[in-house]
Amino acid sequence: MNKKIAEKFMTFIGIGLFFIAFNACDKVKELASFDVVVDIPPQTIIMQNALKNGLTEQYYEFNAYVNLDSIQQAHNLTSFTLESGKIREAKLTIIAPEGQNFDFLLSSRISLFSSEIAENVVAHTGNLTPGATSLIFIIDQADLTQLIKSQTFHGKLYYDTNSALMPATPVINQLELKIEFTINPL
Repeated sequence: MNKKIAEKFMTFIGIGLFFIAFNACDKVKELASFDVVVDIPPQTIIMQNALKNGLTEQYYEFNAYVNLDSIQQAHNLTSFTLESGKIREAKLTIIAPEGQNFDFLLSSRISLFSSEIAENVVAHTGNLTPGATSLIFIIDQADLTQLIKSQTFHGKLYYDTNSALMPATPVINQLELKIEFTINPL
């Protein structure tokens, strides 16, 4: 009888150790994962009066690249998975002409896409502050994981202007984007 109790006890201990080890592996994986923030190179965007072009909405298209190989090398990873890709920050700043503000801008939005992944709005403007010379975009909840995995993708900055307030000279802006994602070493 004592032998059966000992066997049951050992089985119970074995199952308990299995669950502890299994949960510990998940915890180790969770502790090993880390977030990466990548600055997309700044984009210079020239805005002109829409009436001159006969357009009501204009856009500027740009290319972006995330070097996952350099991240892998920098962290000495043999392999990894990537998850939770998103825009962390998007900012548009006027760099010329001096003293110009965004009073002419009605709205703007940023979308990202690739040849395999459809265009997806990732950020937009809210209420624009009168006299502002830079804008912080509202970040939309968009999963960019697959786009980041592709490493090379495209973006568009759409903008609507009030042509009556648009200056006669082009407005030169700089768009700054930061993307963030989680790396899980394997």
